[in-house]
Amino acid sequence: MRNILGILLNKVKGAKLFEGIRTVNGDIFPTFRCACYALGLLDDDKEYVDAIEEASLSGSGFYLRFLFATMLISNSLSRPEFVWQKTWQYLANDILYNQRIALKSPASEVEQTRDFANWILDLGEGKVGSVNDGEAVVDIPHDLLITNSTNPIFSLTKYVYPSILVNINNSSYFQEKAILAPKHEVVQEINDRLLSLFPGDEKECLSSDSLCESEQLHDQFRKTLYSPGVLNGLKLSGLSNHKILLKIGVPIMLLKNIDHKSRLSNGTRLRVLSLGNRVIEAEIISRSNIGS
Repeated sequence: MRNILGILLNKVKGAKLFEGIRTVNGDIFPTFRCACYALGLLDDDKEYVDAIEEASLSGSGFYLRFLFATMLISNSLSRPEFVWQKTWQYLANDILYNQRIALKSPASEVEQTRDFANWILDLGEGKVGSVNDGEAVVDIPHDLLITNSTNPIFSLTKYVYPSILVNINNSSYFQEKAILAPKHEVVQEINDRLLSLFPGDEKECLSSDSLCESEQLHDQFRKTLYSPGVLNGLKLSGLSNHKILLKIGVPIMLLKNIDHKSRLSNGTRLRVLSLGNRVIEAEIISRSNIGS
């Protein structure tokens, strides 16, 4: 802050109070930094905002988002959030239209989808529910709740994946369906339920876990403490369990980058075609290489 105040003092003459230093053209700004931006003494990224606004006259929303992403990658924006706040309406200009075309839904349904997306964002940012000090009470909209059910997992899977036995060999059936869960235990329960619906025998797949030895791991005690048995029992976000059960036809997702050229990267969804002892044959059901 000293540096910013020094910049202001070199520009503002005759001010007797801090409030006077923060005043620019009659407007009192809340911070010295804001006053510096108003005076043009700091890079305020306005040229990037102007560039996006100019490009919006002829460019599509997709192009504008690509342009903004290029600006971010270049690491030349001093305040990316400022550019976003000034241009987000241009960047999101065609999203609802494209969504409406893709879903072939009336405007009212698209509006409901947008409201739900905003609610999810607010939930993630802690803007929904009571004060969050580690635990919070959140009111879930009634239309999102599963009521009158003694087996909510069964009801949820039946709702998301109706007539699953009829569509087991239909790749497009799984492309737009997914169930998200916050905990490994719930994920496992959902996976077990869905796996039981698929015909055929289960194939057990095991990971190969070992601890990378370093200068901190040189005695037998530490090796015993972090034995393969301990590592195999870990259940961490972003990692699959040590043991997973698969059947032919089930959808799976990659959790690491394997081959960018073939679009086999983190997050790619596939459907299992065959299960060997060391190899899984599957076809891509998401992103650009669907069917590969």
